[in-house]
Amino acid sequence: MIIRLSEWRLEPQFYPLDYFEQLCERAVGEFCDEFYGQELAPLPTDVLTQLLERHTSVLNLFAVLDEGIEGMTTMFGNECRPQVDIAAELSRRWFRENRLRTTLAHELAHVLLHAPLWRAQCLAAGQPGEARIAQVCRREMVEDQGPRSDRIDRVEWQARYLGGALLMPKRRLDRLVGRFLSSYSTAPVLVAGSAEAEELVERVSIGFRVSRDAARVRLSRIGVVRDDPPANS
Repeated sequence: MIIRLSEWRLEPQFYPLDYFEQLCERAVGEFCDEFYGQELAPLPTDVLTQLLERHTSVLNLFAVLDEGIEGMTTMFGNECRPQVDIAAELSRRWFRENRLRTTLAHELAHVLLHAPLWRAQCLAAGQPGEARIAQVCRREMVEDQGPRSDRIDRVEWQARYLGGALLMPKRRLDRLVGRFLSSYSTAPVLVAGSAEAEELVERVSIGFRVSRDAARVRLSRIGVVRDDPPANS
């Protein structure tokens, strides 16, 4: 049976979280080594932009998108590299740089993980051609969710996780957390909303040039900050 292209959907795969961490470390590390000869941390916005440009056919930083859409990645079923559009208001307003960085990393996640998957699915179906799919990033998509079974939720959850890993590499984040905990005679249990957890969030936000919300989500996802206190506390 031939499936009409309009009915095709990206079917995301399940991956271990270590795979996401390694994918991001490798993409950033190899790029920085090749073009700058050293590790760059925090990753400068212009370098993040250059990295995205390398993996796309078109990167439009001043796109006019529908209201509420901050980024869009168009993926193709053939060998054509993805096209990424970023809402112009993010690029033009200096005070939205954190949001720009988050959106650039989010779209790069789609490019690195989902574009090859879409191409493989089209080839497996026997109709690569000009098949294309557009994945949009809305402001509300930054809210943290678990990797639910729903296709759209899973695609976006994966992109959010990779986006955080690109901006806050786990290896460097672990070192920052270690230094923070070593400043206490007895390492505290970090519970979301506690004074200690918020102090760490602030350090991550400053150290990696991300918003406090992005720092909170990343620390929660890698298990550094707990959502609830221990049962015996």
